[in-house]
Amino acid sequence: MSTDNTAALAEPELITLQNFFTRFSITKSTWYRLAKAGGAPPIVKIGRRTLVPLHEAREWLAARVRPAVEISRAPLSRSAEAARGSEA
Repeated sequence: MSTDNTAALAEPELITLQNFFTRFSITKSTWYRLAKAGGAPPIVKIGRRTLVPLHEAREWLAARVRPAVEISRAPLSRSAEAARGSEA
């Protein structure tokens, strides 16, 4: 028996939507908001199951990774500005 395919079979190529939510730490409502805006990874429907190709999910996440310095330069939200003002 060949072990060449062992690595390929170790992880599924498709994950359930619930598994996607857990792995990528997003809520169902966030998923639907992203999907409505066209920002969610593509899905595969098989019967009643909704699946996400794992490579697509990883690419989706990689596209959202930004350097911390970029985030720190982002404008503060109104609530963050208010909290910052009350600390001074």
